[in-house]
Amino acid sequence: MHRKTRIRITAQGVYYVLVMFFILGGAIIREVNMLVLLAGMLFGPLLLHWRMVKASIRGLTVQRSAPAVVTAGQPFQVDMKLTNSRHRLGSWAIKATDRLLLHDGSSSGLELDIVFDYVGAQSDSTLSCYWQIPKRGKYSIELRRIETSFPLGILRCFASPASQTEIVVMPHQGHLTPQWTNVIESDHHGLNDANRRRGYSEGDYYALRDWRSGDSTRWIHWRTTARVGDLMVRQFEQQRDRAVGVILDLHKLEQSDNLADSNEELAEELAVSMASTIVRDLCQWHGSQLNFSYAGETQNSWTSVPSRAVDQEIQRELAMLRSSAGNDLSTCAQWLGGLNHPGLRIVVISTRSISDALDANPDCSDLSNALWVDCTDHQQVLRYFRPKTSRSNNKHAESGILTTPVFEHTESMA
Repeated sequence: MHRKTRIRITAQGVYYVLVMFFILGGAIIREVNMLVLLAGMLFGPLLLHWRMVKASIRGLTVQRSAPAVVTAGQPFQVDMKLTNSRHRLGSWAIKATDRLLLHDGSSSGLELDIVFDYVGAQSDSTLSCYWQIPKRGKYSIELRRIETSFPLGILRCFASPASQTEIVVMPHQGHLTPQWTNVIESDHHGLNDANRRRGYSEGDYYALRDWRSGDSTRWIHWRTTARVGDLMVRQFEQQRDRAVGVILDLHKLEQSDNLADSNEELAEELAVSMASTIVRDLCQWHGSQLNFSYAGETQNSWTSVPSRAVDQEIQRELAMLRSSAGNDLSTCAQWLGGLNHPGLRIVVISTRSISDALDANPDCSDLSNALWVDCTDHQQVLRYFRPKTSRSNNKHAESGILTTPVFEHTESMA
């Protein structure tokens, strides 16, 4: 449903009206009837245009189709459908303006303009565009207004149909370095529970081989056996279990200046992005068990078999997670200690140093032997993780200086 339409005069309209009143004033002063007639002829198009722009906006509705979950920094398609419910009179040159709102309802400063050339009576028109949201979080895309100044451009009519779409933006996905893989798998060599041969239902079949003593009869491939005359069994790949426990520690100072706030925000985004990338990487390994916990404004933990559903659930949680001065790191450490998983490699991704964390949480001494990644130390982050940055920031990443990623708002109309 529309709010009340508004009509404003454009810059061209101001010039038009000034000329009209100049002619009318001259006609009155000079008492020239032909100039009065000319002024009346100029007023006619103004009145006609007022009626046309008001009629063109009436009866228009907008529907938007957008994904519910996207990744920060990744373009995603939004389809906008403009419907004209009037029985007569089409609409030309309709501009629809979308804006991105934060979770609290304030504007993020991102807007997108889409122009529909023509929408006939009792018909609709659909255009596709691309949004790119730079930061994780929960947003809503709201239709700010639709407007037109067709055909003369003297007046512009505005209306605000109610149309809003909520969207969750997941954290940036970066790249884990080979050094990360070496560190994670280095402790698993020689561990029977971390590097074992899978059973029939756990491995991935990839070849046939001759029968060997000790092979299960369930592995026999009877069709091939009958064809070649010898016993043939199915062979399964040998998988490696990544026994990893990951803790995300989002801590911030209670009092800080503007520069410290900026550094804390960068460290927070790096920590969340790195944890998000690690979770997605672990969920792609069928031989892994996902052990993940975070401590920020809220606290939560997962111990489950990796799957796409678990990955999506964790990514949604990380999208809206914020740091806190009173985060509960002790609960995460107690949860991890209660897993009783032999050979578990503990990784802590934090926004503070290990000494500061252990001083504030003396009962977390079990984390002293963990791989501690302090996201305020950019050199240490780059050793294990490469964040996705814009092209203009690539040279900073290569030099070991990480800056807040800058993402340009792109748009395309089909």
